[in-house]
Amino acid sequence: NQLHLPVPESCPDAFSLLLKICWSQKPDHRPCFRQILTHLEILGEDPSFHMPIETYRTCQCQWRKEIKGTFEQMKMELHKEEVELIERRKEELRHAEDVRHLYQKQLADTTR
Repeated sequence: NQLHLPVPESCPDAFSLLLKICWSQKPDHRPCFRQILTHLEILGEDPSFHMPIETYRTCQCQWRKEIKGTFEQMKMELHKEEVELIERRKEELRHAEDVRHLYQKQLADTTR
């Protein structure tokens, strides 16, 4: 229920906050488009957000690498959870099979 794109650590805090509130689970907590636009306009006026294009491209590459790494980690965790779930289901099936054999044996013993 909380699956969303990862926000890179090096992403500016104000932009990271905007992304997170836009992804809020409760729609009532998400900003309207006018609020988003206002937030972006304020960010656009902030001198700390102005950077040379080369610096921005470097940041973009870092963000891509970080997001890719996060996705790889998520895939590994998901695969591990799937393997564990499959093992639990196999154990449950073995247990059900054992119980079935026990009941069949008891039924056979009582019908003799």
